[in-house]
Amino acid sequence: MRHVMRFLVLSNENEHFRLEVEMYRQHTFLNLHNVIQVACDFHANQMSSFFVVNSDWEKQKELTLIKMNEYQGLYPTEWMGNVDLGRLFTHRGARLLYMFDLFSERYFVVYLKAEYISHHSEIIPRMLKLQGVPPRQLIVGEPYIDNLLDAFSIN
Repeated sequence: MRHVMRFLVLSNENEHFRLEVEMYRQHTFLNLHNVIQVACDFHANQMSSFFVVNSDWEKQKELTLIKMNEYQGLYPTEWMGNVDLGRLFTHRGARLLYMFDLFSERYFVVYLKAEYISHHSEIIPRMLKLQGVPPRQLIVGEPYIDNLLDAFSIN
């Protein structure tokens, strides 16, 4: 018997985009990150983070893709590989931001749509639905972003 969580991933840029995935409660946010990356055909070499937000959508905590000091920056941080999904998604309707383009602050909203107990051995994680076209991972052509990307690729 395993707890399965069904997530709905929506874009504020494309109202026709909709991704639904199922994960076990024990999966980490790193696992969820990988599922979103594959489903959207994103490149794994780009930085991304999950953000815990309050009811006013203000960022409260960052779950980072790379290990960092725990209190680096504006709010507490934790490596997403150390955080189980069930720890932060505690009730139906709970939501977080998945920032896939940190430089331009572009994101998906990830909702816990449902949770159930499975008595079968299912292949999880799994993608249930991918509707519409995901937004491009990076917006190129903006000079400050292009300069930052060039600087990172040189080093």
